[in-house]
Amino acid sequence: MTLPVREISWSPKLIRKSLPLIFLLFYATRVFAHELWIEPETFEAQIGGAVNAALVNGQNFEGRSLAYATRSIERLEYLSGGEFRQIDGLLGSRPAIQLRDVDEGLLVIGYVSKASRLDYKTWEKFEAFADKKGFGNALEDHTSMGINPNEFDEGYTRFSKALVGVGGASGSDQTFGFEAEFVALENPYTDSSGTVSFKLLYQAKPRPNALVEIFERDQLDAVSKFVLTTDEEGMVVVPVQSGHDYMLDSVVFRAPSPNLLERMDVDWETLWANITFAVPKH
Repeated sequence: MTLPVREISWSPKLIRKSLPLIFLLFYATRVFAHELWIEPETFEAQIGGAVNAALVNGQNFEGRSLAYATRSIERLEYLSGGEFRQIDGLLGSRPAIQLRDVDEGLLVIGYVSKASRLDYKTWEKFEAFADKKGFGNALEDHTSMGINPNEFDEGYTRFSKALVGVGGASGSDQTFGFEAEFVALENPYTDSSGTVSFKLLYQAKPRPNALVEIFERDQLDAVSKFVLTTDEEGMVVVPVQSGHDYMLDSVVFRAPSPNLLERMDVDWETLWANITFAVPKH
């Protein structure tokens, strides 16, 4: 198992005291440091009850809830009892995902955004994003493709999942067929080994040697981050703690696909794989 590299922690008290600076930094850096994830109101739901979950855009497991908007959703569905079902929402509703009468077992929610475009005016902002997500050769790639490093465009798509335990929470994750996707190899709600393994897929194949950021939120809402790398089989083993929430994020960085170029003229394309889950308090 690759040992995690621990980074910084944030506490709710520190965040509240630093809100002006945080908002300034957020708007100054949002072009290269942002995730989109599915945030359930609770990761452990009651049988036959409701599961409400927000689509959240932000950083460091802190962000804003997005309203349900068909113009930005390519796919929104859930897996329960081995069956995939489409999620239909009410335009403008928050949270965007509202499920009723959920069945017992592991509930997996999946979301794919429609592709969006981002314009870069300076190389420094893109370089910071590239370094954060593990693309150390970004400048060389730009040069080899003849892209102007001072003005270029990126098209990006989100592929997000969330694991929710309902009742006894038995069951297993499956692939949704996303172009970039995490698949849990163990059920965090029923496995008590202290680790949860994931397979990172790209175009239905394991993605080896890929950087994965893991965000960990404790019971006081303090968030820390560590980084792991997938092995040759595209697998990453995440150490977990009782009562904590987790988010995994990994980005594919590539030349734009022909399908994307039909919709928008961009120089680069990124595909964001993301998954959230919790470990029950024992």
